[in-house]
Amino acid sequence: IVKDCRTSLREAVVAVPSTSVITRTITMPIELGDAEIESTLQLEASQYIPFALEEVYLDFEVVGRSALEPTQQDVLLVATRREYVDLRNESLREAGLRAAIVDVETYALENSFHLLASTLPQYGADARFALIDVGAGHTTLYVLQEGRTIYTREHAFGGDMLTNAIADAYGITRADAELAKRTGGQNDEYSTDLITHYRNTIAEQIGQTLQFFFSSSHHSTVEHVILTGGGSLVPGLPRAVGATLQIPTVLGNPFEAMTAPARVRHRDLQAQAPLYATACGLALRSFDR
Repeated sequence: IVKDCRTSLREAVVAVPSTSVITRTITMPIELGDAEIESTLQLEASQYIPFALEEVYLDFEVVGRSALEPTQQDVLLVATRREYVDLRNESLREAGLRAAIVDVETYALENSFHLLASTLPQYGADARFALIDVGAGHTTLYVLQEGRTIYTREHAFGGDMLTNAIADAYGITRADAELAKRTGGQNDEYSTDLITHYRNTIAEQIGQTLQFFFSSSHHSTVEHVILTGGGSLVPGLPRAVGATLQIPTVLGNPFEAMTAPARVRHRDLQAQAPLYATACGLALRSFDR
């Protein structure tokens, strides 16, 4: 990728999977500053992390004053095993890059949400949105309110179920099956049946996943559904999900409100846009520095 892009940049932002991360919100006296919080966490982190401290990287962010106790502040503790970070650092080094920031996929998607929602109707401040990232082997539901993730759940289903079905049915490679999946298949009745079955299955699974959220909270609906990830690029999937859920559903496009340089193939960029929701969220971190 670095070679193809002919970039001179040498810093990168990467993310570890949300399933590889432990997060805890803990309360601390509000007078503690960052240095004092860090030293306290080094002493007390073993209460919250089921691994030896030398096996993990950890970080924290002060969320704000505790809603339950005015003299306390909420602190978000995030930890992951060192191997997950070291693997990505090594891959970057081999490509001639350096990790400026290692983020978490959940926070990267949350960071890109305002881009994904830029063309949606203007709902109220307390509106909830379902952001559904359909990956190859896993699909993750994020429910966001006021731009923050209030619920997340991952399930073991994704775009590979259709890729494998097409490859087996036509005796073609996975790469060719992946291309057929995104362009509508082999354009015959057999392929149409496979894609229709996939769309219906994904829609039903997403509906069940949303029901887990509704049953575990006092909420009973979301205003809009946004689909991202490679598995969302199957033609007609937003329509199938919207019809099943009876909720407006769109493909997430983080580039919708952006301009692009002339050398970028605009049509290809727009066609593949849902693939880049996480990457855009990571790229936005450059403005934090």
